[in-house]
Amino acid sequence: GYTGTSRPGAGRVSASPSPPPRIGYDEAMRFNTFGFLGLPGLFSREEALALREEFDQIVAADHPDWAPSQGSIAADRPLERGVAMRSLIDADRLYQLPELLLGHDFLFESANAHMHVGDTPWHGGSGVLTLSVPHIKVSLYLDDVDETSGYLRVLPGAHRNFLRFLDRRWEATPDYYFPVRNRNVDDDFRPWGVRAGEVPHIALPSRLGDVLVFPE
Repeated sequence: GYTGTSRPGAGRVSASPSPPPRIGYDEAMRFNTFGFLGLPGLFSREEALALREEFDQIVAADHPDWAPSQGSIAADRPLERGVAMRSLIDADRLYQLPELLLGHDFLFESANAHMHVGDTPWHGGSGVLTLSVPHIKVSLYLDDVDETSGYLRVLPGAHRNFLRFLDRRWEATPDYYFPVRNRNVDDDFRPWGVRAGEVPHIALPSRLGDVLVFPE
């Protein structure tokens, strides 16, 4: 994740010999308006496969007896473990995202790598709402995901913490998305009178190498 505080901007190098795709005003306005941004093919399939190979090696080292039936797992310190993984730290195509959305003085906060199994309840904003700086998460997908294999679902306009840094008037408005911010897993959970899976949303199918940006 990235937060909008101080970070030096000198000394960056590209992780790819070719110039990274650039994003600009239109992408920033889409993010500011809807609260998410999809960037298909930001990494090539070959690059993503190299990252996936290193991720699998990390998982095998950290969780040698893991099986999908045991649920989701996380890889420890992924950016410190592998040539392809380390190349992400100052890859221009990633650096440009917080630089555009947060400003050149952003701070890199942390990196995580996860293998998700099963459904994930609605969440986002619990705790994040109290941050004193804007915050975004940049996710690089190392699998093809669709409606059968776990694509991300988002609620446009739910990026309340980010919005209040664009316009302080948001601080005085009710948070209508509060019912789905706190990972409620109860079978009888009915936000706005419907099942959690029936909440109107935008589905974001992703392919290997795609990048999604959102303020979680």
